[in-house]
Amino acid sequence: LLWWRRFREISPAAMAEKGRAEAKDVGCEGRKWRRILCLGDSLTKGYYQRGWRYAPYGDTLQNLLEKKHPSLSWKVDVLGVNGYCGHQMPALYKRAMEMYTSKSSDTYSGSEPYDAVVILGGINDLCMGYSPDKVFEGLKETHSLATKAGTHTYAMTCAAHCQEKKVDRHGNNLQSKREKLNSLIATLKSENTTIIDFAKKFPYFSLNEEQRKELWDDGLHYTPAGYERMGMIVFEALESDLSSFRARTKKGCTRCVLQ
Repeated sequence: LLWWRRFREISPAAMAEKGRAEAKDVGCEGRKWRRILCLGDSLTKGYYQRGWRYAPYGDTLQNLLEKKHPSLSWKVDVLGVNGYCGHQMPALYKRAMEMYTSKSSDTYSGSEPYDAVVILGGINDLCMGYSPDKVFEGLKETHSLATKAGTHTYAMTCAAHCQEKKVDRHGNNLQSKREKLNSLIATLKSENTTIIDFAKKFPYFSLNEEQRKELWDDGLHYTPAGYERMGMIVFEALESDLSSFRARTKKGCTRCVLQ
């Protein structure tokens, strides 16, 4: 599969058909609608069983939003790329804008900026030997690009994993580097950026073996249950900020106004 394919689609044609249908439907018949982008690496994509299967947390997020707020129309786009690093996120964000907000794209889902972008990245960088400062530089730029477009962003901290007790190829302890990166991510908190302390809410070392087996696939990626939990954590953060999301109106439709 091409890396940019949506997580549920089986072909470019199917992806294009769904994108056009959803873009046509959102905001119609007096309904309010909001769009969310989940951006990141294999954890955002929902990688498990060595990449043979995927269960993105965006699935759970979409389902919870629709269930809790049926009066709103929700559109959750997921762009997670296996092996991608935090310092590559600015380019990935720009790619997402081309894919999902350009009318010339087969994956078009709306021309206006996203109401929210959830960003997770950094684990791959640290394992490859990049410094927390280098990783943060890319993440910070990505948040800046999104907020300048009028989007509220959510910065997820990086959770612990089975390999971080080891050292990277330069002899540095991965746990201390992850903790340093998370402390930098926390500084992004502002009126336009909310911090999701995923590391705190999705532990590894404090779990017993049975709990790890339920949530963790290979010690680095998660099981479907783990990704479901991930979606619930993100949903909880968005839920608290829901009232601050901008109302979307379909151009030319005076009925679609947030009361």
